[in-house]
Amino acid sequence: VEEFLKAIMAALVGEDTRLISAALTAMARVILELPVREGFLEEALKSVVLFLGSPSLEVLHAVCAVVTVLLSLHQRLVVPHLGALFGALFGLPADKRAHMQHHLRVLLEKAMRKFGFEAVAHFVPAADQPMLTYIRREHARAIKKRAQRTAELDERAAGRGTRDQFESILAGRDDDTSGAEDGAGEGDEGADERAPSLASVFRAARRQEAEAAAQAAAEPAGRQEPE
Repeated sequence: VEEFLKAIMAALVGEDTRLISAALTAMARVILELPVREGFLEEALKSVVLFLGSPSLEVLHAVCAVVTVLLSLHQRLVVPHLGALFGALFGLPADKRAHMQHHLRVLLEKAMRKFGFEAVAHFVPAADQPMLTYIRREHARAIKKRAQRTAELDERAAGRGTRDQFESILAGRDDDTSGAEDGAGEGDEGADERAPSLASVFRAARRQEAEAAAQAAAEPAGRQEPE
């Protein structure tokens, strides 16, 4: 992997900004996908940081890609270069900085999560401190919304479980299930000992009422008056 990265970095000595940008982007991809020794990455990062002074926006985008990957995987290596990184990005002219605003915000958010608000604020100029405060508030708001969403999902899941249990009891499925578990392995005797469902109770009651009515109707016809 290191030999492959060295071959890619050979393109950094050229003058074509498109070639340099492509080489830096390829470096970011290789570092993300393959394991690389930190000692080698530390030396490679020193060469990457030199391109922070490039007038090409294409090169600056690629530099930010390499630093973003390293912040995610090897943040310790980036610490010595935070001052140069944010100094170069915040020092860009207004027209170029507008194109780099997204990369700048991503780097600030990642650095704040890795090193804390106070550590990152040290590298941000006083005029740009409101931007850092805004990012911090947005991050806190996102965490709060995520926690609320999780609580709502848990509450819905609990309510759905209670409702399903209630409907099962009304339908008699709860009694049938418990009877099946109690009678498992006992053959026909276990099946006869199962608790009746709500529907079977109603049918038995109606059958008893019909039999009683039929018996009451038959009694007067069967009686004979004495002569």
